[in-house]
Amino acid sequence: MSNILSIIIPVFNLRCYIEKCVNSIINNIKTTSYEIILINDGSTDGSGIECDKLAEIYPYIKVLHTKNSGVSSARNLGLNLAVGRYICFVDADDQITCDIDLGSKNLEVDFFIFRSFSYNAAKLIKENYYFSEQSVGKVISCNSFFERTGYFRGSVCGVIFSKIFLDNNNLRFGEGIKNGEDTIFMSFCFALGKCFMFLNESFYKVNVRENSANFTDSTSRVFNQLSSLDFIKNNIKSQHINISEHPILRFLIYSIISNTLIRYSHCNDGSLFRISRRIKSFDFFPINTSQIPIKRFKIKLLNLSPILFYYIIKVR
Repeated sequence: MSNILSIIIPVFNLRCYIEKCVNSIINNIKTTSYEIILINDGSTDGSGIECDKLAEIYPYIKVLHTKNSGVSSARNLGLNLAVGRYICFVDADDQITCDIDLGSKNLEVDFFIFRSFSYNAAKLIKENYYFSEQSVGKVISCNSFFERTGYFRGSVCGVIFSKIFLDNNNLRFGEGIKNGEDTIFMSFCFALGKCFMFLNESFYKVNVRENSANFTDSTSRVFNQLSSLDFIKNNIKSQHINISEHPILRFLIYSIISNTLIRYSHCNDGSLFRISRRIKSFDFFPINTSQIPIKRFKIKLLNLSPILFYYIIKVR
């Protein structure tokens, strides 16, 4: 039987977690045939050895060892290797928690969104969603859903994608982007997709680790965040996207610019005018606010002047 689902797991220095992650897939997914693709992203803690051990036990596990290039590069490599009809991304320290029957879902939807959850100090934390009970299991229009609800998804985990949809639209992760790569990917999925489906099943468990990286804002990190606008601009150009037809992409651009300025407020070092010039160089202004469900005065401020936006938001 050909694999219906390809599960792509980037691995970087998570030797103590990878077996538990893989076992959660094996123990829960029973109805759908699948392959697991482990991308060892230059680990130095023995994670690669653990991946090879798992591949020796389970014939449906593939392992690719590569130099450390980041999670986006690892996911893209996995996409190139995948043979399944559907794609699922799993972080190596998270778990899958229920079965899914994709073989029975012959619907022409571009992606499925499932429930994700986590525990913090033994307290269950569910992800917030904008889906009514009436919309569960129904085909939903991508663009109109954002216009109606403002739903802006920041993670690919807990989402299952049609591989044909990803390949036909050349949807890949922005390599070199160190922050917000999932949000950018999901925004383009909503912009280029026709329809999706929400399934009210607790499918994905996020492992909240106390020693997870906490990044201190710096001017170099602020400029790195702005580099994601280069990827967005190039993607819009190569895909021949008319941004006026996709409010979610306009909101994405607004979010990156506003978050960049807010982050800069934590490391104010005299680079504000240089950052403002960099923002203006992308030619995204004015950002059309129609159909975007946010406070209008903020985006008007940003269109008027990124510097004015920075100072007014900073004192609020």
